[in-house]
Amino acid sequence: HMILTDPKQPLGKMNLEDYDDELLHLAHDLAVRLLPAFENTKTGIPYPRVNLKKGVPPDSINETCTAGAGSLLVEFGILSRLLGDSTFEWTARQAVKALWNLRSNETGLLGNVVNIQTGEWVGKQSGLGAGMD
Repeated sequence: HMILTDPKQPLGKMNLEDYDDELLHLAHDLAVRLLPAFENTKTGIPYPRVNLKKGVPPDSINETCTAGAGSLLVEFGILSRLLGDSTFEWTARQAVKALWNLRSNETGLLGNVVNIQTGEWVGKQSGLGAGMD
């Protein structure tokens, strides 16, 4: 959306004549469908799975990886600012704050899998790579 609507077109001519914010509307729709993942968790850390039609499955597990729990801040933050609606950024920021508060007292690091209801680390490994970035 931002590339298509940038009047400077720094990446070359990428604007579309008939573009009417369709990508922004689709991003908004997707974010609204993802919000239920953040609801009904005691920590504010989102469920790892959400059905885009029905919400969080009733049999959903309460464990998620660190990266999945905290990586939506950039996307939700930008979307909130484009829409002028702080809901998405605030929601994602709460999850990041919850993770930050769960850092190890000894190392200051995060584990790799957390229980979204209790805040207990199910996986206590720290590192770089899939699930931990």
